[in-house]
This record gives sequence, structure tokens and C-alpha cells, in this order.
Amino acid sequence: CFVLTFPLLTLIASLDWHTTGVACLLVGLGATLSGGIFPVLCHEAATKWESETGHTVGLVYFANILGATLGPLLTGFWLLEVWSVEVVTLVLSGAFLITGLLLGWREQGFHWLRQMRTVHQGAVVGVALTFLVAPWFYPLALERLQHRRWNVEPFAAKVQNRAGIITIVKDRQGDIVYGDGAYDGRINLDPVLNSNVIDRAFHIASLHPNPERMLEIGLSTGAWARVMTMYEPVHEFISVEINPGYLEIIGRRPEVAPVLSHPKVKLVIDDGRRWLKGHPQERFDFILMNTTFHWRSNVTNLLSKEFLGLAKQHLKPGGVIYFNATDSPDVVKTAAHVFAHVSRFRNFVAASDRPFDLPQEQRMRNLNHFVTDQGQPLFESSDELRKKRHELSTDPLKELNVPGTLKGDVITDDNMLTEFKR
Repeated sequence: CFVLTFPLLTLIASLDWHTTGVACLLVGLGATLSGGIFPVLCHEAATKWESETGHTVGLVYFANILGATLGPLLTGFWLLEVWSVEVVTLVLSGAFLITGLLLGWREQGFHWLRQMRTVHQGAVVGVALTFLVAPWFYPLALERLQHRRWNVEPFAAKVQNRAGIITIVKDRQGDIVYGDGAYDGRINLDPVLNSNVIDRAFHIASLHPNPERMLEIGLSTGAWARVMTMYEPVHEFISVEINPGYLEIIGRRPEVAPVLSHPKVKLVIDDGRRWLKGHPQERFDFILMNTTFHWRSNVTNLLSKEFLGLAKQHLKPGGVIYFNATDSPDVVKTAAHVFAHVSRFRNFVAASDRPFDLPQEQRMRNLNHFVTDQGQPLFESSDELRKKRHELSTDPLKELNVPGTLKGDVITDDNMLTEFKR
């Protein structure tokens, strides 16, 4: 069951059936069978060694506790860091099978297989065939699960570790990066092409007059960090990323690879909220988060009023936090609950203790401080870029924090609203 669950999920996903429901059934079946081993062993221990029942059942309980502890530690923290999900599945299933075979040999010697009933012999043959056939489904398994179809192209790149799975799909408008199967963004720096709505990064020039010190929570594709290395006012850029696999992905892409060695940039592998709690003395002019979809698991940690209050403590007077609301009215409402001034650009929310009122002339000057690697103003490179500069500098900075006008509810750590509301 363990070996076949992954290939069966691949097949079901490619047919676009009710994948989640079937996944629950398959995982439930495997859990039921493996969980059923425990009472069987207790029964065996109690009946076979009646004179030492307490001792033998105690050993079974001890082994169960040991296994339950080593499972997440050994698998979650070590094996998934060195092997892919596919390899871990085969190795653990193989170890499980070998343990059963050794137990059978210990009880009945080399003749135990011949002494089995036909149905048991058939089961052994079936398991052996499963191990031979299942790996054939593995090479494109992640592609089929993600794209929900059978005929798929291999990922341009993929990185698996204990923090998750990152995959890249080639695309002419900028390679698409997925984190754990969800869209993370495209690797594109061109605000005219704008395939990843990267003009939201350049809009920072309209939100703060001089953001010398900036914090980014979530490096991801590195595109936003790369844009900030081009912005002359930024002297220090700290990026906190929870999954080190993104650094490997960025290193393979020349458009964003300079982020890894740029003198402005300091990269930290940690949970963003934990890092803020552990560095209470740090203060920033600007905090940036291209936050993932508001409905994803655990994203409350970066959207709740408690988190925004924590981020506010790390802002200098007049500092700005600018993050992705992913079109959730609750996210905007929560920002307005914590900060006095809130503005919005596309699906991003900007919040601060000062009004967003930079004049157009200053916004235009700020945009001219985005420079290429050759030291030339980026927005002077072409007519299309000059037109984009005008568009960004004249976009109205509407204040949203007007009492009684915002819909939605306030997200808290306790209600985990975006994850459970709908």
C-alpha cells in the first residue's frame, strides 16, 4: 500500500478526479494496516509468552513509542533532507518488507515460505512485483500531480528537502516557480513585460522617500530582491527565507543569481516571524512580503494582527510594510486595524503610521534611482520603460483606512480566518 499510494495518486490526479478524497482513502488504508500491527503484536506477546506477558507487552509498547518518535525525526528531519519523496517511500517500504521477512525466517527458518498458505505466497509475489513496477511511475509523478494530466514535460528544475518541494516550469515570459505545488511567481525583472506583475516592486518608489534599510520576508524566486539591488537608496537588504532550496534555484538562473553575492544583500534561512521575535532590536525603513495565497496552510502567521503588530515594532518612524493581500478583504481590514494609514496597489497592501502622500515629482525622481548593472537609469532605457515610469508615478495613492468603508474581518492568530473562513 505504501509503495502504490504515490503512483495511484499520480494516476488519479492525471485523470483530474477527486484527488484529495482519494488521497485520504489511500493514506487512511495505509495507516489502518500499519496501525493494526500494534494490537496484533500485543496479542502475540500476551499469548505466546503468557508467563511474561507484562514484560513482553511492555517491550512492544516501548518499541511503538520509539518508532513513533523516530518516525518524524528520522524521516522528517534527515531522510527528506538527503533523498526525494520517491526514494524515501521505496526505502522505508523496503525496510518494512525486509523486517517482515526476517521475522518470518526467525520463527520458521528457511522453509517458512514453503509452509505458507497459497494466499500468503501470492501476497509475497504480489509485493515483489509491486516493488518492480511502482518505480516506473515515479519519474514524472510530481509533474502529473501538479499539472493534473498524464502527458507532461519534465520540470526544468526541482529541489526537494525537508522544508518542501520547489519546481520550475519553463515559460517564454519568465520561468514559473511553484512552492509545494502552489504558484510562487515568475523569474522576470522587466516591468514592461510584467508577466509576474513585477511593477509592484517598482511601486516602492512611491511609498517611501528613502528606504535605506529593508527587510524581506520570503525570498522565493529572488526577483523582488534583485529589483531592490538595483534601487540606489537601499543600502542594506536582509531577506529571510524558510526554505534553503530557493537559493539553489536562484543560483541556476542568471537573471537573479547576483542576489546570492550582492554586497547589499544578507540572506538568512529562518522562519520570518521567529526571526523578528529573535531580533527585537532590529529596525527597518521598509518591510516587504510577497506573501503566498491567503488560504494556504499556516499563512495566518504572516497575516494576523499579532504579526502585523510585531512587524510594526520593527519599523522606524514613517516606516512601511508592503505585502500581498492576494485579494483577501480580510487582509486589508486587518492592516487597517493595526496601522493608521493603508493604501493599495494591485493586490498589494501598504501600511504605515504616516500618510502616503509623496508628490509625483518625487516619485518620478525615486524611480530614476533604479539603475542597471552598467549604472544607467533603468527607466531611461526605452520609450516603453519611460511610459511605465509615468504610469507608476501618477498612479493615485488612495487611502483606504476610512472607518466603516472596509469590508471583511480582522485576522488573528486564534481565528486563523483566511485558512478557515471559507
